[in-house]
Amino acid sequence: YDFAGRATERTALAERWKDAVAARPGLVVVSGEPGIGKTRLVAEVAAGVHDAGGTVLYGRSEEELDVAFRPWAEALGHLVAHAPDGLVRTHVDEWGGDLGRLLPGLDAPEPPRTDADTERLRLFGAVTDLLARAGDDAPVLVVLDDLHWADESSLLLLRHLVRNLGDARVLVVGTYRDTDLDRTHPLAAALADLRREASVARVDLSGLDRDEVTLFLTQAGGGDVDAAQVEVLAGMVAAETEGNPFFIGEVLVHLVESGALVQRDGRWEGDRTLIERIGLPEGIREVIGR
Repeated sequence: YDFAGRATERTALAERWKDAVAARPGLVVVSGEPGIGKTRLVAEVAAGVHDAGGTVLYGRSEEELDVAFRPWAEALGHLVAHAPDGLVRTHVDEWGGDLGRLLPGLDAPEPPRTDADTERLRLFGAVTDLLARAGDDAPVLVVLDDLHWADESSLLLLRHLVRNLGDARVLVVGTYRDTDLDRTHPLAAALADLRREASVARVDLSGLDRDEVTLFLTQAGGGDVDAAQVEVLAGMVAAETEGNPFFIGEVLVHLVESGALVQRDGRWEGDRTLIERIGLPEGIREVIGR
């Protein structure tokens, strides 16, 4: 589906990106329930950054893989693989092979062996230096997806980076499920700590409003739809899904497969009585409940 709504949230992210381009780095954390569109929103912003000549790096945490620094390794691995000539070389000239603790395949000397705290501090400094150097060539957007599954080492690196970027042209955007957090979660402690930083902003996503749901359905129908019918359908779908974009998409698929919503001559037509009778499939209800 085409992107619909989220004008306020997109503007907030765009303003933070402008700050980063002007050497005022920061962090934006985007939160919301599963399916609410966190990754989709950030992807839309990232596409604009890329089209404007910025560098976009992406790393994702996974529930089943509790690997230290996983999202950072993914993001920085891409940077090293596609960095401008000389960027990694000048970094290694100053920092040696410290980044190799995170990227074992890095063409650099073996990192020095010392105590664990010193090694970690040097690694954090090396990551900060590499991103700052990359920002000198083109402003950098680092996307860290699904931070609710991030390991504690990744969160410690995030905190260090936010506090030590100086005037680097770097913006970090992290997404997380607020439904997965409680007071004992490592991310909860990290966020509480980071809230004191002026460079940190939050974007909390809720369901699409009625107008946004209407726009979603209009775009899903290719734009050539009966406005009155879409208004009626939007009211019913919004009530069933509470504006969750993922569930809206699933409901549309379900209604089409059930014959309650059909496309004739390029226009959507719906049987309101049948739509009301069909409602949400049980599988979708179970996912919403969970």
